[in-house]
Amino acid sequence: MRVKQPRLSALVWDVTEFVPGEVFTWRSSILGVTCVGTHRVSARAADRATITLALEQTGVLAPVVRLLMSRISRRYVNMEAAGLKTRCEGLTSKR
Repeated sequence: MRVKQPRLSALVWDVTEFVPGEVFTWRSSILGVTCVGTHRVSARAADRATITLALEQTGVLAPVVRLLMSRISRRYVNMEAAGLKTRCEGLTSKR
């Protein structure tokens, strides 16, 4: 899947793991850096869950990329988490 985020180049992400209702992992590589994004759902009490979003960067240039991109990466992960929270809470309030 090709993903274009503001202020970043478009990247092609390949889904590497998918378990409905549990985990979704995808991977992209560019210029000596491999990024793996994971979205994990952990059930808690009735109608409650914990969502964990993670981004791991590995490879020769990963330390440099982390240094240069950590602020924007963190911002985008936080925006995604907030959007997911809003969406999920909207679905539960419609029951």
